Amino acid sequence: MISTQIKDKFYDDFLKEPTKDKLDNFFKSNFGELNLVDFKENWIHKGHLAKTILAMANSRGGIIIFGVKENEDHTLTPIGLESFEDKAKIGQELSKYITPNLDWIILDFNYDSPLYESSLNTKFQILIVNDTPERLPFIS
Repeated sequence: MISTQIKDKFYDDFLKEPTKDKLDNFFKSNFGELNLVDFKENWIHKGHLAKTILAMANSRGGIIIFGVKENEDHTLTPIGLESFEDKAKIGQELSKYITPNLDWIILDFNYDSPLYESSLNTKFQILIVNDTPERLPFIS
């Protein structure tokens, strides 16, 4: 029960102000996947991504963190991405699958400072699906 409260606190706090520090602390806590947070090693096919985005949009929103490997024991390894994906291109590809009134954003996190020893020289992208219950339901 306590770990669920900590996970929910991370999610709520992160959405209020997404920072490198908060993401780094989350990686160090190593909770594994949550109901509202999903992890992907790399960007996935946009059709599959759209399904995940729609599911999150229809159930309180969520976060997808790209550049994180989930291990067999459900712990996380922040491996990073080789490069950032072009946000405009992602938006264009996703527009084929999801309605434009679905509220989402992609943030880039580049850990190029020695302050983040565990994640030094890694890049992550985070897709945030905002909770917009007044617009439900979202369909493909």
